[in-house]
Amino acid sequence: MATSLLLKDDYNHDLVELLLRFRHIFHSVLPHKPGDFVKLDLSLNNLRLQELDFDDTENVDQFIRQLIFEGQGKYGYGGYGEERAWYKRGGQFCSEEEVRSIHLGIDLWAPAGTQLYTPYTGTVHSFRNNDLKGDYGPTIILEHYINSRAFYSLYGHLSLESIQNLEIGQQFLTGAPLAQIGEYPVNGDWPPHLHIQLIDYIGDHEGDFPGVAYKHEQRTWLTRCPNPARLYLGVRRYKIIVACCKRTVPRLGLQA
Repeated sequence: MATSLLLKDDYNHDLVELLLRFRHIFHSVLPHKPGDFVKLDLSLNNLRLQELDFDDTENVDQFIRQLIFEGQGKYGYGGYGEERAWYKRGGQFCSEEEVRSIHLGIDLWAPAGTQLYTPYTGTVHSFRNNDLKGDYGPTIILEHYINSRAFYSLYGHLSLESIQNLEIGQQFLTGAPLAQIGEYPVNGDWPPHLHIQLIDYIGDHEGDFPGVAYKHEQRTWLTRCPNPARLYLGVRRYKIIVACCKRTVPRLGLQA
């Protein structure tokens, strides 16, 4: 059995219901028009990924851009709860028995330098440059309150400029400029994108929080890190790129 990453069991199950009740007051982290987002399948089910060398970041970036082009969109999006093979390249994701593979946030694939905005008023809980290969790179965690209920949001793979001159406790209002998407290798050596993650109980983590879970622990971790898609992207209608083929299939709705 792999070393457990589980947190103590004191989270509440009311967070998703509360956030969805107030979703109308959230701002998209990246303003967009209908049709701009293409939902990408980057899971083990997509056999096209078997052709990729994940250590060749430039090649993977070109692959992501191709998927977005095929979907006739402007930005790529997805990844919540996906089981992925990417994380074998980073030793921090591996134990002697198992590799963490379940993605706990959503990824927004957009060009480096893309401006990001604060989805909901919060203060800087912590920030850090997590500079290991395959890690978050520059990272910001915000602390939020809604109806006196605390929750947290993590933004990873940012530019270095995004964490310069930040201060713990600094406030960002809803819709205010927050950060920019970083370029590789500064962003953890990933194709440019934003990792967004909602966190219920953050414990003693500062500037970092697990973004990938062991498969045998996925139910607990996905409960503690709800899907932020509706709240932080405002996506209602999207296309999904089908594994192993180049056509797109319109899909409606998102799971909360």
